[in-house]
Amino acid sequence: MEFGERLKIAMEFRHKKAVDIVENCGIQKGNLSRYINGKLPEPKQSTIYKIADYLEINRAFLLGISDNLIVWDIEKGKVSETEEEIILADINNICSKQDIETLKNIYNVVKALAKWIKAYIKTQTELGI
Repeated sequence: MEFGERLKIAMEFRHKKAVDIVENCGIQKGNLSRYINGKLPEPKQSTIYKIADYLEINRAFLLGISDNLIVWDIEKGKVSETEEEIILADINNICSKQDIETLKNIYNVVKALAKWIKAYIKTQTELGI
């Protein structure tokens, strides 16, 4: 998938328009349009980072080295509420009710594990281990 396609996906995911990126990332409107339409090669890495950070998405997604649009934040112990809603909506669309319950249980275990890991790391750091 080319940079322009990835950028379109990220913009749709965050409900942003080209004008939002132009105003917040310092990219010229014409260049952004050409990036989106594949008429310019992908911008410099620093520009990609600005866009990814503004859209609060995985930089590696825009760079084309990951298919993960969002990143699990171990420090927060969760994805954002909006991302969680999107994930749950996708699950509701493709899974049976029984599968959904199983996935919710797995999700709750993963959340609890992430909190435990965070507490463990904090304790180890405080003890100097």
